[in-house]
Amino acid sequence: MCTVLPVLPVLRSFKLRFDEEYAWVVPALDADGCPFGGRGVTLRGEDARLAQSLAAPLVRALPTTGAVRALSLSLEAPRRLLATVASTPRPAALRLDDGPTLALAIVDAQPLIDALTACVARILATRDRPALAMILALGANNALGLRGALPWSCPEDRAHFDAATRGHAVIMGRRTFEETGAPLDARPTFVVSSTMHAREGVTVHDSLDAAISAARRVDDEPFVLGGAQLFDEALPQVTRVLLTRLAIEPEADVFYAPDLREFRVASERAGSDGARFIEYRRG
Repeated sequence: MCTVLPVLPVLRSFKLRFDEEYAWVVPALDADGCPFGGRGVTLRGEDARLAQSLAAPLVRALPTTGAVRALSLSLEAPRRLLATVASTPRPAALRLDDGPTLALAIVDAQPLIDALTACVARILATRDRPALAMILALGANNALGLRGALPWSCPEDRAHFDAATRGHAVIMGRRTFEETGAPLDARPTFVVSSTMHAREGVTVHDSLDAAISAARRVDDEPFVLGGAQLFDEALPQVTRVLLTRLAIEPEADVFYAPDLREFRVASERAGSDGARFIEYRRG
């Protein structure tokens, strides 16, 4: 079985595509003879853009005048660098094998290698964690709640919420539970509270970790429903976020701005009246 070791990986190779904004990184083998996590790592979004910006010195050092569309660098024997260069009538390949030119290229690539190493270590540390989802809707002004309820009526978002969570265990704080005062249909309901007593169809725990542990006994991917304090507490463990971003700026007394810098947009679709339904995944 492949395991993720708590050390910085040593890169075997990487590939950058400048026209599609992604980086593919293959870490060194772990003690079980597998790439860390059992496979390579794809960097997207901010990680990929950082990699491409750090690749600029390496690209400038290549013996070509054409625009580089992609490059891959192998750091294990035989070491080599392969670049795809724009030319007519078709892309050309530039290959550097062992030698002084390749050695200088690797020196130029060292800041990029260090950044890729750090990105891969961060992603691998979280990639195989148990699934935990979070679902919420926010106004354009980050409005989340008003007087213990949602500050809007949006049937489209309600249908989205029902479809996403039905059949899953749901975890919420006491105040969020009190919005309806009853367990959600077809969803095992877990409430985090130190004052609320258990009732039919509802399991109460005095900590989020205890609620998550119990919810995972009945569901591989429980959903955290809020409120804001519980979102913040759960976010370090969350692997997927379903965010409805509404175009309105309603009156509210609870606002929330989730820190999603460690997440990437996995999918997005437009709804009515400017609403956007966005799925984020960690890494």
